[in-house]
Amino acid sequence: MHLAIASFLHCKFIQMLTCLKEALREEWMTNDSLPLWNVQSVNIRTNNHLEGWYDRFSKKWLETNPGYMNCSNS
Repeated sequence: MHLAIASFLHCKFIQMLTCLKEALREEWMTNDSLPLWNVQSVNIRTNNHLEGWYDRFSKKWLETNPGYMNCSNS
């Protein structure tokens, strides 16, 4: 390939990479930060209430759909 053409293509490629880098920087590398969160003033500190709900729900569901466990274990 002719040296001038190769040099031109190389410059175009570098320009495209520079544009891509700038677009990525503007979109994803901003100085915006998410606010910090914690559980200091929250009464519920575990998910035990959800575990209990799910246990009751699954037992009731299995009472009305007893064949489900037989199918899923095979």
